[in-house]
Amino acid sequence: MFLATTCHDLDHPGNSNNFEIHEQTPVAQKFPDSPLENHHVELACRLFDELGLLADIDETSRISIRHGVAQLILATDMAKHGAVTGRLQDLNSSGKAAVAEAKTDHNKKILVLQNVLKCADISNQCRVLACAKFWNECVYSEFYAEGDNDKK
Repeated sequence: MFLATTCHDLDHPGNSNNFEIHEQTPVAQKFPDSPLENHHVELACRLFDELGLLADIDETSRISIRHGVAQLILATDMAKHGAVTGRLQDLNSSGKAAVAEAKTDHNKKILVLQNVLKCADISNQCRVLACAKFWNECVYSEFYAEGDNDKK
């Protein structure tokens, strides 16, 4: 979770996936589905290797960690927001026993962690007003810049 959280927006260009796809950027050409999130995953895994972050971990665990990081980062694609949060709602409505299984069931644990990362990713509006306004202005700047680029 820590690795996915710190890497989930690596090298983010300030554009949306829609912009990347419509402009057929190199990232969108390489990753037609969730281009930015797949780009973040690719860079994260490359960094893990370059920095040797997982070098002292056995190969099975290393593969599992990389796969888990990918699953968490890919869940931050807002186009998949409804599906990811819907699966958590389904789990929650299945009852306390099903929710408790998230402690031991790998897929349920990943689902919960995906939603935790999604909450953190879009949580700026829940911060103290001055901080929320700052991040809001940053997001608006990105949106307006993307609109200007789209017009060009």
